[in-house]
Amino acid sequence: MTDARSPLGPAPAFFDLDAARVACWQMGPTGAPDLLFVHGWPLHAATWRHVAPVLAERFRCHLVDLPTTGASPWDATTPVGLRQHAETLRQLVEALGLARLGLVAHDSGGAIARLLAAELGERVYGMVLSGTEIPGHHPLLFDVLTRTLRLPGSAAVLRGLLRSPRYVRSRFGFGGCFADRSRLEGEFAELFIAPLQDRRVLEGQLRLAQAIDWSVVAELEETHRRIPAPALLLWGRHDPFFPAAKAEAMADQFPGGARFECFEDAALLAHEEHPERFARASLAFLERLVEPARPLRVTA
Repeated sequence: MTDARSPLGPAPAFFDLDAARVACWQMGPTGAPDLLFVHGWPLHAATWRHVAPVLAERFRCHLVDLPTTGASPWDATTPVGLRQHAETLRQLVEALGLARLGLVAHDSGGAIARLLAAELGERVYGMVLSGTEIPGHHPLLFDVLTRTLRLPGSAAVLRGLLRSPRYVRSRFGFGGCFADRSRLEGEFAELFIAPLQDRRVLEGQLRLAQAIDWSVVAELEETHRRIPAPALLLWGRHDPFFPAAKAEAMADQFPGGARFECFEDAALLAHEEHPERFARASLAFLERLVEPARPLRVTA
């Protein structure tokens, strides 16, 4: 569980919302343009530890632990699901007093961010999305995993499997996260894999996976049409869950324009595999959106 020893710095602020209490770290100059970071599954806000400090040179960054993850407390009544999390983030935006904001998100956090952007409309000035759900695409690997995890006793079995380096490196473990699987060791393992041995941490992460509503994903193309903000799609060529070719085609669905950029030596977690490159690409894109005097071209 993320705590005061988080790589994001001191203990987070906590926000009591209608149905959840969420932890949120903040960095960057007060009064700078706001950025909200939304992590995916089964991670937490610390996944942005190498990206956010670069963007904090220019932006006020808000890094949230989604309900049932990281430092955000939860119980059996805490709502989970893509739409539920989008509503929680909408409430967080209001609690933070953000009049306008940008979004940086990956994996399931990218779907949540798009639902939020469609709701907020012109208040969102831009989005950076990476390795996230694509309308019309249903990842078989994820489907197999979530169906398996609904079986009795599956959580205990998974904890045992996650103690095996061979399983962790497999495509049924975390193997699809990196093109270079040696990155599954060290810091990433300490922050995101080892904590899953805690029953409550694992239960919290599994709640979101088991609550994914694929009808929401199927409707994302229509959601995209309601997002006026331009988007930058940063993708790993070797992403086994959300294929880069389909992501590039998805760029045409954003009325505000979208640019697709592929990292040839990355997989699902491009921001973890190449954080400096990811951060600099995001910074260049977002800076242009908050400096209207500079020319902007976002379509490929």
